[in-house]
Amino acid sequence: MNIRNISENWHERAYEIENKTQEKIFVSSIGALSIKSKPTGQIVETYYKEHNPMPGDRQRCLVVKYALKAKNAEIIFSLGDDKQEAMQNHNFDLAREMKKKIEYYNDLVRNSVSCNDKEIEQAFKWSIINLETLLKKTPAGYGYYAGYPWFQQIWGRDSGWVIPAIVDLGEFRKAKEALATLGKHMENGRIPNFITTDSKNIDYYSVDASLLWIISLHHYISQSDDMRFLIKQRPVMEKILSTYQKRTDKHGFIISDVEYEEEKRGETWMDTLNRSSEALDIQAMWIRSLECYNEMMHCLGRDSGLEKNVQKLRKNFDRKFWSGSFYYDSVEPVRDRKTANALVPLLFDLSKRAKDVLNVIESPLFTTPWGVRTLANDETAYNPESYHKGSVWELTTLWAACAEFKYGNSNKGLEYLKMISKDLFIYGLKEMTENWSADSGKALGCSSQTWNYALFIRAIDEYMLGIDINAFRKPAIKVKPRLPLGISKIVRKKRVKNKWFKIAAFRHGGEVKTEIIDL
Repeated sequence: MNIRNISENWHERAYEIENKTQEKIFVSSIGALSIKSKPTGQIVETYYKEHNPMPGDRQRCLVVKYALKAKNAEIIFSLGDDKQEAMQNHNFDLAREMKKKIEYYNDLVRNSVSCNDKEIEQAFKWSIINLETLLKKTPAGYGYYAGYPWFQQIWGRDSGWVIPAIVDLGEFRKAKEALATLGKHMENGRIPNFITTDSKNIDYYSVDASLLWIISLHHYISQSDDMRFLIKQRPVMEKILSTYQKRTDKHGFIISDVEYEEEKRGETWMDTLNRSSEALDIQAMWIRSLECYNEMMHCLGRDSGLEKNVQKLRKNFDRKFWSGSFYYDSVEPVRDRKTANALVPLLFDLSKRAKDVLNVIESPLFTTPWGVRTLANDETAYNPESYHKGSVWELTTLWAACAEFKYGNSNKGLEYLKMISKDLFIYGLKEMTENWSADSGKALGCSSQTWNYALFIRAIDEYMLGIDINAFRKPAIKVKPRLPLGISKIVRKKRVKNKWFKIAAFRHGGEVKTEIIDL
């Protein structure tokens, strides 16, 4: 155990231990933990341990060996600011609370998805439940923590990948509130990189959070038809775009990481690396955010005046970033570094080289039994357990799954999804891990990462089923399924404006057919 402030690593506080018959109490100067069990257990050993749960994060914890003998046991861990509060928190009916929670989660996933592949169905439903556990009300507003246990903050970048999945689930209110929380804290044309739990610290050092926010807003507006919210958020979008226009190069691409040496971190999701000046994935997000802004302005009957800019950027994208066999990760400082960021242009429909990219991603350079490496294993800097220089991320693996479905390789897409879905059942926690050792498959980082759940849902809805919803178009729902051989039928419940539909894709003879039914 380690009772500490959320932003704190090393401390030398000790614990007073009260080994009572019915409960065991551990008290430090900033908080207390009480352990109570049925049947009663005993503390058999305690000792302090120093460790580094993440590189550079030296911590000290108390290890407690607690023994009891039973076929079934109920153990309650209760926290408080002091001993009295920790003990008082035991005074609730655990069975009743668990029953209420189970009923709530069952209601949440009921009729959400049906699939002949029960592993995929269960992974989808557990993704919904995990997203719900990561939705928090903070002094800053509603938002999604990036993961447990290390990222209990609202991260703008992570939210940009997560909010579209919340929209896909028809949870418009939650998506709107998450967008509003980030939008109201925009400063100097930047959506927050992260907002701490107490909202006292808001960090803005991120280049992609603002772009993903615009893309997420577009996803929400397209399915909800919430014009009032669009009008309210328009000044936020325009401030972001005007700010970003000032940091473009002569070709119109975004320059990032210019303060890397000063900040000792990068502005992209690979923030341990210096990827300046023009990072590949950022350009894909930049182009897509401009397209989203154009479309939202058309919904308001306005001309954004950016159409020519978008066409120019699209035209120059492959010219600037294609190496002849793969995408450059960035222009400087390591131009030809091969990373999984090459998948992002495929997701945003920017690449004319999808087949070539996927051939490399599918090869042993990137793909392992556990998923897709961040960095190709023939790179000089490759390290199978390095955070951004070789470990397998479920994020990059899900990007690969989405891209495979999008470009017609549905069996490979399902193969990548299965690498993720099996993670839910490894430790019995029904969670999706942040990253893995590319050599051993050892779990690294967070035990539960929010964007994994979101991208699993999106891989099914947007990419396997090919569901495209636009409330401003007739028909509002278009479906282009790409079912792998292992999937014979899948049904999803979807929302357009305030109306719900059942969308089914199934095999009939040698064809894949679709059905859309009003509910």
